[in-house]
Amino acid sequence: MAVQTHGRKIGHLVAAADYSARVGFQFRAMKVTTAGTVTRCTVAAERILGILDNAPKLGFGATVIVDGVIKWEAGAAIATPGLLLTNDNTGRCVVATTGQIVHGVSLQAAGAAGEIISVEVQPQSVVAP
Repeated sequence: MAVQTHGRKIGHLVAAADYSARVGFQFRAMKVTTAGTVTRCTVAAERILGILDNAPKLGFGATVIVDGVIKWEAGAAIATPGLLLTNDNTGRCVVATTGQIVHGVSLQAAGAAGEIISVEVQPQSVVAP
């Protein structure tokens, strides 16, 4: 079972879309728009703000966790704990490959896409070797 022990949270930013549906939004990577709102990441291995922890409606406050142990939805199988992770084009976590931005380290394995796992998140911390 995935656990989280929140580190720093940002809770004053506004959701750029309706993220109230659990499937597809909560526990996915988010970024800040030029308008200062929060939106889901749509480009693989892009810079992220953090992981969405709540499920806000359009125009409501989005709580984004920017570091610490968090829940993050897997985008594919993750073989073991201890792997470097980045985001896929839907904001889910996947194993980072050479040259990609690493956003965290897996603390659990995932058998398939869609599983929620615990991750030590550190957005923009390093580039995968």
